Amino acid sequence: MLIAGTANFSFLKIDTPKSGFSHILNLRKYPAMMAYYVVGIGVLCSNNKSVLEEITTHTIIHPTHDGKTTIFNLLRPSRVIHHSLAANLFTNNRKFPINDYIFQSLIQLLPSDIIIPSFEEVFDQFEIFLSIYNLNLQLPPDFDLDIQIAPILGCFAYKENEMKKLIDDTELNGLSSCLGRTGLFSDMERLVKILKLLDNFLVN
Repeated sequence: MLIAGTANFSFLKIDTPKSGFSHILNLRKYPAMMAYYVVGIGVLCSNNKSVLEEITTHTIIHPTHDGKTTIFNLLRPSRVIHHSLAANLFTNNRKFPINDYIFQSLIQLLPSDIIIPSFEEVFDQFEIFLSIYNLNLQLPPDFDLDIQIAPILGCFAYKENEMKKLIDDTELNGLSSCLGRTGLFSDMERLVKILKLLDNFLVN
């Protein structure tokens, strides 16, 4: 519930203006987005299934229209910092400047004894988890590997080795794999298929 409380404080408890520049208004969710990444990476590394499920499936009242949304959807980087705004704020000429910025910002908070490549790996795994989780919700029970998808992408899109490692890990270890241990994927065959679908998307 930590993230839920953060999201409520930084966004939902602020009176939503009837009008305004949405790209700027969405920046109010920035503290909650950063907290979401910190907690998400932490619980993924510690295999804390209950908290990981909470931050991906917990629903809250949407602040600007009727109905509910998940914290996961509300705090997606592209819905906090618009890409056109990010292109002006960050001059790294990357396709995913927001995700790169989050990574670089979190690195500054790490204790000096943390190995950066190790953190980079778990950061990528968390973003892949979010992408796979979202695809799992969207895809029909049975699908072909040539189905058209529009996945959530991040820094991992530059690094094909990360996808290969997760595919191999999931095929070999099943429920004991990095993604299998999250407890949010009950069908390992479907999970491997989604991973391969995402990998094909990145390659092509």
